[in-house]
Amino acid sequence: MDNAIFDSGLQRRLNLYLCCLRQLPQGTAVVRPAHIASALLLEPKLVRQDMKTLLCSERVEEINLDALYSAIARYTQAGKVNTVVLVGVGKIGSALMSYSGFSVYHLDIMAGFDINEKVIRKGAYGKPVYHIEKLDTICRQLNAKIGIITTPGGCAQAVCDSLVNCGIVAIWNFSAVRLKAPSHVLIHNEDMSLSLKRLAEHAKLY
Repeated sequence: MDNAIFDSGLQRRLNLYLCCLRQLPQGTAVVRPAHIASALLLEPKLVRQDMKTLLCSERVEEINLDALYSAIARYTQAGKVNTVVLVGVGKIGSALMSYSGFSVYHLDIMAGFDINEKVIRKGAYGKPVYHIEKLDTICRQLNAKIGIITTPGGCAQAVCDSLVNCGIVAIWNFSAVRLKAPSHVLIHNEDMSLSLKRLAEHAKLY
């Protein structure tokens, strides 16, 4: 299957769709796009279009569950993506979630987490944002191993601890706090203020 024929947005939503399907009651034979959209806080129109693309069909009002599983399996074999989750969907977090360049390295931020109900209801650039209380459940469903922290420094360590407990083994830290984690967890601290300061010091030489 040629991976290029699929929309890149669909690729990042596949794991979310699988999570939703796995939560259906045992014995379920068909599923509706509207149910998937509601469960994942996605636009119904977007989910319907994804289903049409996956199944190569215009008729997706009711979808055979086995057929949908098969379609997703075919596509996921065509292009593996490393799942990333982000905590703190503020200005920096939203900007990162909107950035499409990560896909070049087969990385995709598939879900965000926050405590702001308005942000949770709205989502971010077509991606779902969940309450932080759902962090463990969603991370394990997505089999996420990479996390991004864009929260205020005061809660960054607690977020780091929670991510590690969810199975995250690599963290990109945008907070001003130097985080502590077990030895098997890789933390990359992104200090934008320091980076800009270094550029300013260089500029003073000219």
